[in-house]
Amino acid sequence: MLERTIKSICSFFMVIWCVPALAGDGTAEDPLVFGIVPARSPERVLSDFGPLVEAMERDLGVVARIRGAPDYETFIRRVFEGDAYDLILTGGDIVQFIRERDLYRPIVQMDGPGIFAVIAVDSRSSYYELEDLRGRARVATADLLAYSTGLGFRRLAEAGIDPSTDIEVVYVPSQSAALATIVRGQVDASIIMSPIVRSAPRQMRDSIRIIAETERAPPPAISVSTGMDSDLADRILQFFIEFMDREESVDVFQSMGWPGLAPVRLDKYDALDWAAESMADRLRALEN
Repeated sequence: MLERTIKSICSFFMVIWCVPALAGDGTAEDPLVFGIVPARSPERVLSDFGPLVEAMERDLGVVARIRGAPDYETFIRRVFEGDAYDLILTGGDIVQFIRERDLYRPIVQMDGPGIFAVIAVDSRSSYYELEDLRGRARVATADLLAYSTGLGFRRLAEAGIDPSTDIEVVYVPSQSAALATIVRGQVDASIIMSPIVRSAPRQMRDSIRIIAETERAPPPAISVSTGMDSDLADRILQFFIEFMDREESVDVFQSMGWPGLAPVRLDKYDALDWAAESMADRLRALEN
C-alpha cells in the first residue's frame, strides 16, 4: 500500500517540483504549499515525505502540494520572502533564522535527543580519522548554506583542519548526492546529516565508513506561516499530534529517517544563534 502511495505521489508531484506556486488556503484552487528544505534529492523528498502530506490531506480535507527548490539559497530566499510556502520542513538553523524574523511558527520537531552530521568515507578507503583528510582529500557537502555544512566545517575546525585550505570542498546538489558521491567513488569523503544515512538503502550504508560525528544540534522542525489562518494552523498542529501515535506513522517515519514527531521545544533552538547569524552572513555574501 505504501509503495503504491509513493508511486502515485511521485508521478504527480514531480510535475510541479520547480513550478512557481503561491501559498494557499487548502482548496483545490488554492492548495497548501509544503516547502521542504532541499537536503534530499527531489525523488527522495517526494517518496520520503509524500505519505505524510497525503495523510494530512486526508485527515484535514485539504489539498496540499510539496514544493522543493533547486538549491538552499533559493529555498531560504523563498522562506525569507514569506509568501511561497504555507508550511516548511527545515533544519534547526533555519528554524532559528525564521524565529528571529517572525516569518514562521515552529509547531512540531523530529523526536529524539537531536541531530548530527557525519563525515563518511568509502568503507574500502585508507581514511580512518579526520587527520587523514588533510592536504589531499576531496570532501563533498550539500551547499554552503546547508545545516550539514555548518556542522561539518565546525567539526573539521575542531580537529585543526581548515576547510578553505586543508581540503578540497566539492559542493553537490543535496545530501543525498553527497552520499551517492562516496558510493560511486567520486570523492574521498562526504558530510551528511544522520537521518539521510539512516534512511538510505542498506547497500549504501554498508558501503561507507563513518570516521567522525559532529556535535548534536536541535532537530529539524515543521513550521507554519505566521500569516496562516489561526484555525487552520491549529488544525494542522492537531493533525501532527494525533498522527504521532498512529500505527501507519511507523512506516512513514521510517521512510523519512525520523524516529517520530514531538511537540516543538523552542528553547532548544536558542543555541543555534551562531547558525542563524552565519546563514544571514552567507546570504549577504552571495548577494555581493
